[in-house]
Amino acid sequence: MKRLLTITLLCLVAAALMLSGCDVVKGLFGGKAQNQAPQMGPGQPPVAAPPGGSPQSPDMTMASVNGKYYNLLMTLNVPQDQGSYGNFYDWGYYTGTSYAGYNNIPAGYWVYVYPNWYVWGNTR
Repeated sequence: MKRLLTITLLCLVAAALMLSGCDVVKGLFGGKAQNQAPQMGPGQPPVAAPPGGSPQSPDMTMASVNGKYYNLLMTLNVPQDQGSYGNFYDWGYYTGTSYAGYNNIPAGYWVYVYPNWYVWGNTR
């Protein structure tokens, strides 16, 4: 029982460090380092998705990283990125203006919550 509790605690600590942006932990678990740019995807330019969920929905809470980011600028529907970024990824600040067929993307803080990238204008 004590061993199970220890393993559970270690998993929770590792998950918390991954969500906080610890590149060392992400490397151990197959995540991408913060300084890598999102890979461009092939395909037809999709129609921009509206911001997902209400400000109080679980998806928007996760997309804002529990309020770390605010002022949603754009939502990009890119379900194929799940293979690279999983169900959640806090990319951080990115200045690229085109991605996965989307153009004129404003610079901002990018967060992936499957199937969307959320581009936020501000951080707390």
